[in-house]
Amino acid sequence: MHCIQKVFYSIILIFSIYACSSNPLDVNASNVKVDLEYINIDSSLRNSNNQNKIKFHNKFKIDFPYLYRRAYGQFIGIDFNSDEQFLSSINQYYSDPYISRLQKRIAQLGNLKNEKEKIHQSFQYLKYHFPKMQLPKKIAFISSTFAHRTPVTKDNIGISLECYLDNKSKVIKELPVKDFPQYYIEELNQKYMVRDVIQEWVSKKILLHNDHLQFAEKMIYWGKVLYLINASIPDADLSLICRYSPNDFKWAEDKESDIWKHIIDQKMLYKRNDLTDKGWFSEAPFTSGLPNESPQRLGQYIGYKMVLSYMAVNPNIALKELIKVSYTDIMQEYKIEK
Repeated sequence: MHCIQKVFYSIILIFSIYACSSNPLDVNASNVKVDLEYINIDSSLRNSNNQNKIKFHNKFKIDFPYLYRRAYGQFIGIDFNSDEQFLSSINQYYSDPYISRLQKRIAQLGNLKNEKEKIHQSFQYLKYHFPKMQLPKKIAFISSTFAHRTPVTKDNIGISLECYLDNKSKVIKELPVKDFPQYYIEELNQKYMVRDVIQEWVSKKILLHNDHLQFAEKMIYWGKVLYLINASIPDADLSLICRYSPNDFKWAEDKESDIWKHIIDQKMLYKRNDLTDKGWFSEAPFTSGLPNESPQRLGQYIGYKMVLSYMAVNPNIALKELIKVSYTDIMQEYKIEK
């Protein structure tokens, strides 16, 4: 009997060790209830006759009071003053030769069934970790003339479809370089659609951004954002989580110790300087102060690696607790893998 007890407790111990060392993002969220409604505003306006355009226009003004006006009124410049003026300007917009070619390429994206399924699954994962989190009511496919990839409002998300065309598409190559630099063009890719939706929702609904953070605080803020994206798409490559090409991600991985040394040598951790931050957290040709071949947003990348280090030694902490952990506590656990 004594031997049986020893074997039993040994099994329990092994199971406990395994559970503690398992991936905290490896969870089953398939039963989490998520209801998302998809509306293709762009297609509805583009493919309707004038009478239905007016009906859709008035419906979208009610259903998407801010998102619709922002995308089509502010970004595109459609006239909302009257139905007649709207009709004239929307028809003029869609009849523009370049916009016509752009819309034909957008139509080739199809019904985006795969992206819709992945977005649904990602919100299931996110809701699993944050049960009280607000979910979007509607997700609208829109045009914004490349002004904003995934604008978020109080209840809804917009997805600007032109931002997810292949950057090698002929119609994308037509974009003027003075308005759309090469580093921006390289970011256009359909594979980033799901992670962009999650990033925008996380940064607006879970981790609110403060513009006056120190450099170190910004790193950890973005590290947490990327980790929550990772939690929402747990099977994704880390390069996709960081919105890097495989080559850019390899550069960051290979140079991680050099990047960290630069941050320390330049005494950047506790600065509050937007000029110093240029390219470290936002889109740019490269990260400021580093070689021209460096990828952009390396401050986000280092913050993400810091959060990964923290979670490696604290695998059982819930994500709703992780977002409350101070940046100093997370930085203390940072270890660069050799």
